[in-house]
Amino acid sequence: MNNPRDVATVCKKVLNVIPPLELELISELNKFYESLWNKAPEIRKGAELWKQFGYILSSNITEMDQDWKRTVLKLFNNI
Repeated sequence: MNNPRDVATVCKKVLNVIPPLELELISELNKFYESLWNKAPEIRKGAELWKQFGYILSSNITEMDQDWKRTVLKLFNNI
């Protein structure tokens, strides 16, 4: 089994993939990322933050119709 991943690390990678014109998604992810700075490492690897991260992505990405969206999915799913 894989070790749990730090949601902050994955969020930063996702932010680097999103086109600059996706302002709302970038804004939401930046707020989420900034809220992680004082969380313990074991919390950042936990299910609750991963659920929040997934909710932000699924709320803003509804169709897999562009390459960057597929890349975000792969990063999220660790593929």
